[in-house]
Amino acid sequence: MAIRRSKFTADLALVDIDQRPERTLTSRLEGSLRDAIRSRRLREGVALPSSRHLASELGCSRWVVVQAYEQLIAEGYLQATQGGATRVCGLSWRAAPQDPVIEQPVTRYRIDLTAGQPDISAFPASAWARATQTVLASTEWDNLHYIDPSGIEAFKISVCELLGRTRGVVAEPDHVHATAGATHAIGLVCRAAARAGHTKLAVEDPGWPPMRDFASAAGLELVPIPVDEDGIKVEVLERHPDVRMVLVTPAHQFPTGVVLSAERRQALVHWAEAVGGLVLEDAYDAEFRYDKRPVGCLQGMAPARVAFVGSSTKLLAPGVRLGWLVLPGRWNRLVVEAREGIDLGVSALVQLIFAELVDNGQLERHLNRSRRLYRARRARMLEALDRYLPALETAGIAAGLHLLVRLPEGIDENRLVSEAGRRGVKVYGLGRYDHGTSERRGLVLGYARATATSIEDGVRILAECCAGLE
Repeated sequence: MAIRRSKFTADLALVDIDQRPERTLTSRLEGSLRDAIRSRRLREGVALPSSRHLASELGCSRWVVVQAYEQLIAEGYLQATQGGATRVCGLSWRAAPQDPVIEQPVTRYRIDLTAGQPDISAFPASAWARATQTVLASTEWDNLHYIDPSGIEAFKISVCELLGRTRGVVAEPDHVHATAGATHAIGLVCRAAARAGHTKLAVEDPGWPPMRDFASAAGLELVPIPVDEDGIKVEVLERHPDVRMVLVTPAHQFPTGVVLSAERRQALVHWAEAVGGLVLEDAYDAEFRYDKRPVGCLQGMAPARVAFVGSSTKLLAPGVRLGWLVLPGRWNRLVVEAREGIDLGVSALVQLIFAELVDNGQLERHLNRSRRLYRARRARMLEALDRYLPALETAGIAAGLHLLVRLPEGIDENRLVSEAGRRGVKVYGLGRYDHGTSERRGLVLGYARATATSIEDGVRILAECCAGLE
């Protein structure tokens, strides 16, 4: 039946029952009237047409309208009087009206030079599809039932092999936990630490802003420790006797890009042993080192004092939501206990597909292709900086998917970021990652997702903005 639309001439509003055609006519009319009353398109006291008149306008049975009216009367949206019209009730007893929303202007970015994400278009879709077919054809179906939240055995074995071969991680499968990414892994350790009596977590400064939320949710207080050209200042960490856990990104510090020096690595391990503490090693960007061999991990130096965190975010894509956590013996039990009642683990199918990609060599082939892609974009970024901003110093260029450009005196970082945004370039300053002790200023430039043209244009616009602020 074709349904016509009715427009009440009283005070308002089009009542449209063409929406949600999968519902009954009565349900659609009820919903349309209810929405009109809630949004105040049908105002208090407005008289609705008689059931006969509205049914005639809509071209439906009068019974449809009668049922809709009766339902809304029962819910308190309408009021009927003997011999009188059906009217809209006042909604003062319902939720108080909200303050008006003031819409903020949305900046339209043409060029995105932010750090932290890979090129999603490089995802190895064909290899993933083949691995999926292999897994579905060969896996035991029990693997797709409820599983151990810590992970599938095949995944743990493959991760041990991969990390041992590429990063020098010392691990047994029983100490590997499958997570929904690095953030999930760090959150689990924070909760386990709070249960074990820790009250504070030391973090690099500048560093990763969301750690404030993770630490707070776990009941931990953040203690920012400055970073210089050699990485985290362990001597400052040692001045905090009540701190026994620290989060570091030693392979390619975020966001400065520095690599933790050999001396600082030794000092950090000695600190952990002296205080009976834990070093939480986030392998951020560790896979993408272009000019030299990848730096070995801290965990391999002290497996009893270092927990190792990694993920597939840069390797594959953030949406895969898969990571891994390698724990020392005591912490293995603490994390298992902290995880109880929080989650039931991550996708068994995704774990098995990842394990297949490791075992058949496709993950390593994809990683090699990605390194070539990002190395070329890094070169284009460095060429553009040399052309348009030759006086500025760059740092953190040996690895990762971003670099740091230090700003000279007289250039206000916030104003530069704002002006670049106004001209369509999305970029973040170093101050965004400040935890309170860092006085460094600069621009954190990501190049992984940007095309050669957008890198060139983006840096040129940044140079023009700098010139306008001098």
